[in-house]
Amino acid sequence: MIKKPAKKVGKPLIIETITATKEKIEIQAFPKKEILTKVPVPDGHVRCIVLIDYKGMLNDLYAGDVQDLPDRRYKSLTNRGVVKLYDGTRIPNKSR
Repeated sequence: MIKKPAKKVGKPLIIETITATKEKIEIQAFPKKEILTKVPVPDGHVRCIVLIDYKGMLNDLYAGDVQDLPDRRYKSLTNRGVVKLYDGTRIPNKSR
């Protein structure tokens, strides 16, 4: 039978003793302001929201996505009922 060697227990090495002091720190609380800013739409583009899932040639559009599309692409997808104009403040999560 092979016996395993006993584990060696060493004493910890203390390098420096740190003493802590309690200090009171006062922090001024400022009221949070929510600022809704619109992200500018590039020239020749329309910000739209996708209504139904659509598999395109270059990328896939999923329902609820906000996207900036060129005018000609927006018109063709609107005629198919895939997208509609978006007036909200959400940032587009996809760009073409």
